[in-house]
Amino acid sequence: MIDILFYIQLASGLTATTYGHGSHNCGDIGKPVPCSIGATTASGEPFDPSLATAAVFAPSVLRMRPHNVLLKIVGPFRCHKIRINDKGNPRYIGRRSYDLTPAAVKKLGGKVSRHWSRGVELCGTV
Repeated sequence: MIDILFYIQLASGLTATTYGHGSHNCGDIGKPVPCSIGATTASGEPFDPSLATAAVFAPSVLRMRPHNVLLKIVGPFRCHKIRINDKGNPRYIGRRSYDLTPAAVKKLGGKVSRHWSRGVELCGTV
């Protein structure tokens, strides 16, 4: 049985983007809500762009439980703990890695902007 960890590993090394600026949706694709503070993510946790969290692209039918992982920007960057607690649109499976909150981008060493994108790789799970 394939679980969310498969999609977290599949995303490693692909280009990540940022979300949580109010223009994207959070939660399951069949029941999306605007990504505002307190919105329910696919895992059931409240969305907070000031926390270092991320969404992974996974099938909408796959049950989402949050996972703490170690991620880093591709290159000479350090690994940091990021909580995967949301899912992105499944059309990006294998094409993009993660949607990171602004806090996650900052924690990984990136410059926060709506248009930020970089390769992000998995260092391990916590």
